Amino acid sequence: MQRFNDCGCKVDRKAEEYGLTDLNEELYHRHQERGASLRDLEAYVNMRMLDRVLEDTDIVLLDGVESVYRILTGDDVSEGKRAEIRSRLEHAGIDVDKLESDFVTYQTVRKHLREALDVDTGARKTLDASDADTRIRRLQSRSEAVIAETLEQLRRGEKLKTGKLDLVMSVRVTCENCGDSYRLRELLDSGRCRCGGTLSQ
Repeated sequence: MQRFNDCGCKVDRKAEEYGLTDLNEELYHRHQERGASLRDLEAYVNMRMLDRVLEDTDIVLLDGVESVYRILTGDDVSEGKRAEIRSRLEHAGIDVDKLESDFVTYQTVRKHLREALDVDTGARKTLDASDADTRIRRLQSRSEAVIAETLEQLRRGEKLKTGKLDLVMSVRVTCENCGDSYRLRELLDSGRCRCGGTLSQ
């Protein structure tokens, strides 16, 4: 039987907190025998925590834990839909903010694989435009969720008198050399601005 170490990382701490006693075995199996990626393992750990807190409620899910996790973390989910599922979870007694702060990242999973499971994850992949877009969109989605929930709390407390609000955040990037301005996705797709960074950096 594979022996594992307690490296004291976030995965270890959350596995103990949520009672995920078989987590190390599952991570090892999924990575070594099934070829799961670090991002797959990130989602797996987080969905296990989500599933555990849902077990203690009477909430009825039509599409399962995976669907709820996608709504909470997905880049292609409307803020209205995300706010709706957050509200349902909170009404069921779940501290959604704490749950989301407990979610791990793939970098944390990589550290855990190396230090606790003695798994060689190989050289780190050079960041490409697709990885960058995924990372930034995820952070943007989290920011949108926090802002939307804050505004909704103000509305409920009648500190903000408006109809139901739909939040849309837009990120633009401007090159300080040539002054060209781009939507983030446009810049990542083109890979360069007008000056191409040839002026003083």
